Amino acid sequence: MMDGKDIPTQMTTPAEALIGKAAWTFRESPRILKALRTVKENPQALDHRLIEFDHLIVTLNQLFNQTLDKDQYQHVIKLKAQLNNQKIPSLFNTHLRVYQSGNGILQDVLAVFKETKQWAWLEEVPNDYQLISGLLIEGFGSFLSKQHQNDESIQRNFVLAFEEVGLFNHPSSHIMKDVFPWLIEEKTAFPLKAQKQIDQLTSDSA
Repeated sequence: MMDGKDIPTQMTTPAEALIGKAAWTFRESPRILKALRTVKENPQALDHRLIEFDHLIVTLNQLFNQTLDKDQYQHVIKLKAQLNNQKIPSLFNTHLRVYQSGNGILQDVLAVFKETKQWAWLEEVPNDYQLISGLLIEGFGSFLSKQHQNDESIQRNFVLAFEEVGLFNHPSSHIMKDVFPWLIEEKTAFPLKAQKQIDQLTSDSA
């Protein structure tokens, strides 16, 4: 049973790095440790989500170079302006799909986990993969905001921009299916076409 001390000394994959660091950070949370045990038993499922995450980031960066419809990509447009057209870094090289401890963007993202203990909403998430995917997206948004003068609005716009991209470009990905319940709850935070896409996807899954 993982108790937060079960951290490999040499991280070899993104999944192992995520599990190890998160287990230590949330060692006092039985609920989060339960979710981490689930993904530890099936690290390939987590690796799939990390790969999908990077695919969404690639798409998001590509959209930064296009003229966008504000009724579809409202938060992508906002995020692009906030970042001054700078590309968003990927978690890891998806060609190698290997993470070495202490080297790479993932380590920086993991570093913000120590500040997420106040995210009490994680304790109430019933699905283990929804919890892990939400932690990854919110954690990355927090990391991104810290790279830009701790502007908390960047974290929020990143999360919504990431979800806009997922809705229209990667709706069948595991990571988007994980967080879709939150999209339904926060539907009015999205622009009109995104709201209609949420309704359509909800209808398709009924």
